[in-house]
Amino acid sequence: MEREYEKRLTVIEDDCDTTISCSYYEGNGLLSTAGCETVDVTDEYVDCACDHYSNFGLLFLPCSSEGWTVWRILSLSLLLALWAILLTLGSLVLFSQRFRIWSSLETRAEKRERIYGKIGGQDSVDI
Repeated sequence: MEREYEKRLTVIEDDCDTTISCSYYEGNGLLSTAGCETVDVTDEYVDCACDHYSNFGLLFLPCSSEGWTVWRILSLSLLLALWAILLTLGSLVLFSQRFRIWSSLETRAEKRERIYGKIGGQDSVDI
C-alpha cells in the first residue's frame, strides 16, 4: 500500500484487551478499513496509514462482558437471598407473641386469655 497520509492517534486507557484497527467513515453510518493500515499499536498511541485523506479514527472491537455478567447474576442472587432472610426474620419477630404483646398488636381475646387463662379448659370465643 502506498501511504499517502499518516496520523498518530492517542489511545484512551481501556480496562480490557481490545482489537484496534484504523478506519474511516464511509457515510450512511458505515465505517470501513479499506485503504487504511494499522502500523503500530502501543499503550499510548496508534499509528495509522491511509492512502486517502478521509477523516479516519480508531475502531475498537467491544470487550467480552462474560465476567461482568457472572458478577451481576451473583450479586442479584445474593441480594435476593438477603431479602428472603430479612423477610423471614421480620415475619418471625412480627408474629412472635412476645413482640405482639410488647407492641400492643395482640387481639383482645389473646390478651384476655393471657391474663385470665383459658376458661373451663376451653378456648374463649367472642360473639
